Amino acid sequence: MKKILVMGLSGSGKSTLTKELAPLLGAVVFNNDDVRKNINRDLGFSMADRTIQALRMGWLCDQVVRAGHYTIADFICPTEQTRLAFGACFTIFMDTVKSSRFPDTDRIFEPPQKADIVLQHFRQPRELALMVRDRLIGTKPKSMFIGRYQPLHDGHVQLIEKVLAEGREVVVALRDTTISADNPFTLAERRVMFEKAFGNRIQVISIPDINEICHGRGVGWSVREIRLDAEIEAISATAIRRDALPGESRSI
Repeated sequence: MKKILVMGLSGSGKSTLTKELAPLLGAVVFNNDDVRKNINRDLGFSMADRTIQALRMGWLCDQVVRAGHYTIADFICPTEQTRLAFGACFTIFMDTVKSSRFPDTDRIFEPPQKADIVLQHFRQPRELALMVRDRLIGTKPKSMFIGRYQPLHDGHVQLIEKVLAEGREVVVALRDTTISADNPFTLAERRVMFEKAFGNRIQVISIPDINEICHGRGVGWSVREIRLDAEIEAISATAIRRDALPGESRSI
């Protein structure tokens, strides 16, 4: 789950934790006060407006996740109704204070019935952020595939499925290639291909159009060639592009 809600009363440490956690995940942060000030200036603090605020915060986070990135909402999100409006997420409840400088929010605040992490003491922000990151990312061994995937085809899919079947997490690094006859698919189109093939079972990131991978001694990782049967290995992205009919839809 890449959509993260850090919730709790004002003064509970939400922003402090978020500032430590965001760089560890490369996450985009939406602070409730900033969103109200710059986007949602039409909203007040009635329950109806609070629910709309939660709905919009959730929508903003969803767009970042769709692009393949982590996102954190630093947001009081005071009631079950507002949390429902915000949507499915990984929830961190900062249960470190029982009252705040906003009595109206204190009166309506409902501690969540369920949260992925509940923090009742907040003294070492860095250590807590590292703990949260480990919970989110997990400790499974990880494998990376780097390529153009112009387009993603059955050979690629079976390679990745083989590594997933080993119990490993998979990260796919898409080279951000310039559009050409050999690279007809945009980065966004290729992301959709992976989303259709794997859903949320893998992580897809984008990288520059690299031509070489270099490493020194003792880097702590290896390069492994994975072999499939000859029929699968014979699948060629070049042939797929060559055989595509002019004007044919590029979706798979």
